[in-house]
Formats: sequence, structure tokens, C-alpha cells
Amino acid sequence: MRTRITNHLTHRILIFSPLVAVGCSTTRIAAEPDREHEIVYYVDGAGGGGPIANWSHGVREGLREAGYRGAFVNYVWQTGLGALADQQTSTGYKRSRAAALARLIQQHLDQHPNADVSVIALSAGTAIAVFALEALPQEQQIHDVFLLSSSMSANYDLTAALRRAQHHMYVFTSPDDPVLRIFVPLTGTADRQFCGQCSAGLYGFHLPANASAETRYLYSKVENISSGPLAADEEDNGGHTDKVRVAFVRDRIAPLLLHAGPRFTVAKGAGQDEKIEAVSTRPS
Repeated sequence: MRTRITNHLTHRILIFSPLVAVGCSTTRIAAEPDREHEIVYYVDGAGGGGPIANWSHGVREGLREAGYRGAFVNYVWQTGLGALADQQTSTGYKRSRAAALARLIQQHLDQHPNADVSVIALSAGTAIAVFALEALPQEQQIHDVFLLSSSMSANYDLTAALRRAQHHMYVFTSPDDPVLRIFVPLTGTADRQFCGQCSAGLYGFHLPANASAETRYLYSKVENISSGPLAADEEDNGGHTDKVRVAFVRDRIAPLLLHAGPRFTVAKGAGQDEKIEAVSTRPS
């Protein structure tokens, strides 16, 4: 049944578009000899990844404009039945597709053990990314993970996934995201929880209750980064897919992935948002 929505929300909820084709496509962006095995796996949101609705283009172009020269893989996991089916499909289905992604990553790391492998995921695709990390052997590490507008539950326990994250898990959030505020409470989260406005893409992931010392340590890798109107972010209006726009990827995500500053984070303090600037350098 077709639902009418206001023009104001239409461009913000394009993530609920049909998928036509499934598969996995790889694009190499003029790799430089010294970093030719660097690779980014991108996991699109519900209803995306195909020839009609596909938000990988903005991510790929944003990385290219920022100077990224590694390989770019658009990993397609969706059911082909549209965004609602993708969001609501079982965790069993999502874990099976995540396991296939984990095998691709494992094959790349087997061939190139020192390669920088990063994962960028949008909306329901963040569940595939997290489940893929969980499916990897613990000794095979992902360099950095970027979860954008995540429709996973904020209370999901990331401990197992974070064991496979070498450096950071960046979680880009926006409290005004209309899809996460209005639709996900009705459809359930990507990890199949019905908990109201509890998506991690609104405010970030929470430390699990009664967390062990290991979990507390691992969660230090999680950086919840607020963006959108409350963060005075000119490149993000709080829409569900704003974080895969070319300019946002180029200016906000690529510096973190490339370990080249400056980077900007919003911290809650003294009853108001404060912009904090920090230079990011490649860890030794």
C-alpha cells in the first residue's frame, strides 16, 4: 500500500526504495603502489545497493575527492523485496549475508595480511557490518568501522565485534533522523528489537549493563559522533541519508579513514553542544 508523506520528509526517507538487483561490485580508484591492497567494503541500507536505489555512489565519490586510492567494494546483502522486507528480515538471514561478507574480508586479509581493511555501513546495513565482524576470526582485524544512521538497537552488545576492530568504531548519529524516530519504532530495529526510539543512529551505542572489564575496554574504541542541526553541521541536515552525501564523506568520514586531520566531534557538556577539534594521526 502506497503511503503519502510530506515533501519535507520525502528526500529524508529515500532509504525506503525498492531493490532490483543483488550482488557484489568492486571499483578500484587508481590505487597507489604503496597502498594498492587497501580496501573499503561499503554496506548499503535497506532497499539500497541496487541500480535504482544505491547510496554507494556518494561514499565512493567522497572518498575519491579526499584522496583515497584503494579499492572500493559495494557489498549487496538485500532481499530484493524492498526496504521494509530488508529491515524486517530475520537476524538469521542477515547473519548469513554477513558471513558471506566476512569470507570476502578474510580472503583479502589472507592474501594481503598487512592491508588496511575498513567497513562503512548505512542504516540496516550496519547490522550486516557488525555481524560480519563477529563472524571473522579474532586474529583478522578490521582497521576502522564506520556506522552511519544505524538502525540497530543502541543496547546491542558490540563486544564480539569490537574484538575484531583494530582501531575505532565511528558511529555517526543524528537525533532528528526521521526514519529512526518515526519508522523504525514501527518496523523494529535491524537486529529485530521493538524498543521505540532506541536506534543507535539517534544518540549512539550504550555500554551494556553489568559490562565486564574487557567490554569496558573494548567500548573505548566506540566513538559516537553527533551531527545534524543540533551539531551545527552544514553538511548534514539530520536526514537519514545525509551522511552518505559526497561532501559529508569527503570532509567528515574520509579524514578518519585516511588518518589525516583535522576531525570534528561534538561533545555534550555544560548543557550545550561544544565543537571540539582534534588532529587524527595514523597509529603506529
